[in-house]
Amino acid sequence: AYSNQEGADQGGEGENNLFVGCCDFTDDGEEVCTSTSGNPLIFPTTACDELGVAMAMPTCWDEAKGIGTNDPFGHVAYTIDGTVGGPCPAGYNTRVPQVQLFVRIVNYKG
Repeated sequence: AYSNQEGADQGGEGENNLFVGCCDFTDDGEEVCTSTSGNPLIFPTTACDELGVAMAMPTCWDEAKGIGTNDPFGHVAYTIDGTVGGPCPAGYNTRVPQVQLFVRIVNYKG
C-alpha cells in the first residue's frame, strides 16, 4: 500500500495513516508485536500469529473536482496534520467521514 498524498504519513493508528503490526501470542494470552508504519507500508518477511494492516482514508474533499474523475486521488486529501480532525488543505472545502480499513491475517507466513 502506498500513498504519495501529503498527510498520509501522519495521524491515524500508531501516529500514521498506514500501519502494519505483526503479533505473536504468549501462553498467558498477551500479544508481543512489532510494527511498521509509513509510506510505503513494509510487510514483515517473518511469520507471526497475526498480521494487522490498517489504512485510514483522506477526510477532505474538493467539491469542484466532483467524484468519478479520471484522477482517483486529486479530489480528496488528508488533513494538513494527518489527523481526522485537523484542518483541510486550501481548496478542499468539504469534510467527509473517514473510512478506515483494518485487515487481520491469522497465521501470517511472512
